[in-house]
Amino acid sequence: IKVLLQKLSKRQKEAIYLKFYQELSYEEISEIMSISYQSSRTIIFKAIKTLRQEVGSSNIISLFLILKMFKK
Repeated sequence: IKVLLQKLSKRQKEAIYLKFYQELSYEEISEIMSISYQSSRTIIFKAIKTLRQEVGSSNIISLFLILKMFKK
C-alpha cells in the first residue's frame, strides 16, 4: 500500500487521507485544503485513477477496503 501511495502527489495523498480515512465530504476537504469544491473532487478522481492503473480496476475496491481496515 505504501508503494502505491508513493505514486500519488502530496496533495492527492492528503485528499485521499481526508476522504477515506477521515471520511470527510468534498466540501470539508475543499475547506481544509483551501481549494474549490470541484478541485477537491478532481484531485481525488485523479488519485483514484492513478491507483486503479497501478492495481487494476477490479482490485481498487479491495485496496480501499484494506485502507479502511488500517484506519481502525
